[in-house]
Amino acid sequence: MRVRIGAVAAALVAVGALAPSASAGVTPVVHPRAPQAAGCRGASCAGRNPHTTKCDRGARTLDRVRSDGGGPVVQLRVSAACSAAWAYVPKGFDGYRFKIQVQRGATYVESASFARVAYTPMVWSSDRYRACVEDYGSGGDWACTVWH
Repeated sequence: MRVRIGAVAAALVAVGALAPSASAGVTPVVHPRAPQAAGCRGASCAGRNPHTTKCDRGARTLDRVRSDGGGPVVQLRVSAACSAAWAYVPKGFDGYRFKIQVQRGATYVESASFARVAYTPMVWSSDRYRACVEDYGSGGDWACTVWH
């Protein structure tokens, strides 16, 4: 029995000695972590949160609008990976209402906040859409981007 265990141990040592190592001038291959895929695409993104679905990663600002009375600049953000769009306001503004509007469809209205960034749920970017911000104290007038 001892001979067999010794032979197996010797074989394992020999196999280990034949394996390439970093000290032998061979650089080990390290595979980068694959990026996490977005949680939706196209129509399945409509009404969903751009942050929790990861659609905000790699998104870009397509357009901007500011109310005539000042206040925040509302960004119209789009994600090519998700084929979706939403309106976004950085933190630091409180009480301003903003929205994303689909030309023949849904409108999502949110309120800006001092404590956090704010964004609307998403719309499918194959529909015509725009971002708007309510003119403060105007009684319901909205300043909007052009339709995209």
